[in-house]
Amino acid sequence: MAVFLEKVTRKNSSNSGLPPSRNNGSNGNRNKNSGDRTKLGDQIQNTRNVTNEITTTPIECLKCGLDLSQEKTLKDETRKKIDILYEIITTVVTARIIECPKCGC
Repeated sequence: MAVFLEKVTRKNSSNSGLPPSRNNGSNGNRNKNSGDRTKLGDQIQNTRNVTNEITTTPIECLKCGLDLSQEKTLKDETRKKIDILYEIITTVVTARIIECPKCGC
């Protein structure tokens, strides 16, 4: 009677049909974070930030057409438009609000 001893190999994703997420043990998922990898905050960003600032002032009243270039600004409104491409482009537009002394518009 002959007895054959065979080496038993544990199956993992490289030698079976199991996906890596189903592996257990030290030969587990290679996508898990390990101690030698840097955190996302430590990496260099691959984008460039560009900020454009524009200030607009009304030239004339839209209702009566009076020249507003010498009038005092009541307040400023600021809006941001953000375009994300390979670089982040931020356009900040500040609109000056002036009240027409003639018609109150």
